[in-house]
Amino acid sequence: MFTGIKRCLIAAVMMAGLIITASAEEDNSSLIMPDPEIAPAEVVAIQMMALQNNDRVEDDLGILQTWTFAHPDNKAVTGPYRRFASMIKTPTYAPMINHLNHRILDSQQDEGQVEFLVEMESQDNQLYRFVWVVKQVTGGSLDKCWMTSAVSAPQPVGQGS
Repeated sequence: MFTGIKRCLIAAVMMAGLIITASAEEDNSSLIMPDPEIAPAEVVAIQMMALQNNDRVEDDLGILQTWTFAHPDNKAVTGPYRRFASMIKTPTYAPMINHLNHRILDSQQDEGQVEFLVEMESQDNQLYRFVWVVKQVTGGSLDKCWMTSAVSAPQPVGQGS
């Protein structure tokens, strides 16, 4: 799916975006923005890297980056950014914030949608698996951009490293 070089490039782009210290809510220049050239797996990688480094530069910058790639249909369900951020901080999704590592285990593609099985190790060394659904936007300013339409609740699967 990803070559080692491609993973390194994605990580470098993500970290470069996080190193800019401007306030993300006032200036979105510190965020990677949706683009039709960003592949579905790269969307997941960008969002997972953002959540992994959520507070590294600025509090909740990773959550804001994740919100940037939320599909318009997803945003309609999760509400405005502040509500989305509150949801991510609930016990259900909180293990994603500042997690230790993650990897994509599998993917299935249907027309206009890709489902990824993701495994993640939380800060307390617990392993979780969840399904991350990326869907292509049709129409509007985000036409043909791949964006996240749903993420299942992380399910514990054991002890990590």
